[in-house]
Amino acid sequence: MKIAIVGESGTGKSTIARALEARFGLIRKSSGDFFRQIAGEIGVSLLEFEKLAEGDCKYDFAVDRCMTDFGRSDGIVVEGRLAAECVRDAVKILLTCDFDERCRRIASDRGFSVDDAVAQTVGREEIYKKRFKAYYGIDDFTKPKGYEFDLVIDTTRTPAAEVVEVIVRHLEAKGLLAAA
Repeated sequence: MKIAIVGESGTGKSTIARALEARFGLIRKSSGDFFRQIAGEIGVSLLEFEKLAEGDCKYDFAVDRCMTDFGRSDGIVVEGRLAAECVRDAVKILLTCDFDERCRRIASDRGFSVDDAVAQTVGREEIYKKRFKAYYGIDDFTKPKGYEFDLVIDTTRTPAAEVVEVIVRHLEAKGLLAAA
């Protein structure tokens, strides 16, 4: 089984991926894991790597190659904005969430104010949007071309445990899990 979880910051990608990892014994990786890996390999901090990636597509492409290589294995869950692009044969799940709730979650997780979370989120999302358009021709990674998401879940008011159960029911319906 391969699962790709896509969503903007604060939608619950990591939380859901960790829950699926634990429930099914999957190996979990995120685009952030690959960013950190490559930053370490070239001897720069994550912040320095982000700056490099803003100016040169080879860094994003290196992360994508790592994610694609990881996606050749079975028994995985991968999460990131372009996870479904990189692992096309995965069950592709898009998590959505209201912007204000996403920022509240980000502030809570990272220990800073909601205003700071809003500013950082808006800034980061603009950078990603520009890079995805320039590097991949992608206007909106939540509206892919060439494939559909298998499942779209709004996590705004849905607890993580319930999101996981929706995914489990979907996997069962697709014959990827034995029905409980």
